[in-house]
Amino acid sequence: MHLVNFGMPSSKVSWKYRDIYEKIVKSAWLLSQFKDKDFTLQTAENLFTQNIDPEKIGLGHIALIPEFAAQIAGYTQSPQRIEGLHMFLDVGAGTIDVSLFNSLFNNYQGSTGEEKIPIFSSEVRPLGTRFLLQHRISILDEREAWHDHHSSMTSHDFANHFGCDFQKIRVSDLQFIQEVKTVLRRNIHLTRKDRNPHSSAWEEGLRTFMSGGGSRCELYSSALHEAFDELKVKLLPMETPFLDRANELREGSHRLSVAYGLTFDSEVIGKIVTPDEIPDIRPTSKHSSIDISELYS
Repeated sequence: MHLVNFGMPSSKVSWKYRDIYEKIVKSAWLLSQFKDKDFTLQTAENLFTQNIDPEKIGLGHIALIPEFAAQIAGYTQSPQRIEGLHMFLDVGAGTIDVSLFNSLFNNYQGSTGEEKIPIFSSEVRPLGTRFLLQHRISILDEREAWHDHHSSMTSHDFANHFGCDFQKIRVSDLQFIQEVKTVLRRNIHLTRKDRNPHSSAWEEGLRTFMSGGGSRCELYSSALHEAFDELKVKLLPMETPFLDRANELREGSHRLSVAYGLTFDSEVIGKIVTPDEIPDIRPTSKHSSIDISELYS
């Protein structure tokens, strides 16, 4: 029997989506064994509607793991791991994935001894680099040939490359930055106000990972820093956990970190406590405290 770890967007970690994602995994597993001529959209749709017994197709266990949990697995399993609240921003081609979560040590394990990672807030929005590029291209007088790497250009370089008005591109980029900031601010504010108001991160700084193929784009970095400044939260940038492999892989680790994390045993990564499983915590006073481990035992 085969064991399969499946990465899923953090905003969909609620188990009400479990059946849907398991159907996707089982259908994909069967499709991978089809010959090219039998591999069609109709075949995929038919398989998805069937009630497939995983054991009959050689699947012993399907573990649904939030992608951000896979991406930080190298960090949470390392001696460099730090207890407390963290934020993760994954910038992909299609979406940005924002998650605020706690990195917990052994003394916060549940009664079963299984380590738990509570997610206080998460959101996935269609604001990835492809959408940034579409936003920029839409204001050009004529449609030009473009490539994905154009989205990583600065406003100035993009204007020079396409021979267009820099100010128009700059205004477009500022509008896009504002949309990204809105998502970041919403999740940070929610966590600070209602989800984990007593975290030391609000005074000492919020440790933040930035990953994904678009994480090298200056625009998203600007949005991140501006959102923190406006909320008066100190940003503590964290290096994306790189692969424990040859040096030549480290430069591309921000693209490979999900796949790498999914190679860990699902029990090692830990049990995810989803946002809808965590009650709001209303701060009673500025100096009040709470033993957050009580929520996850």
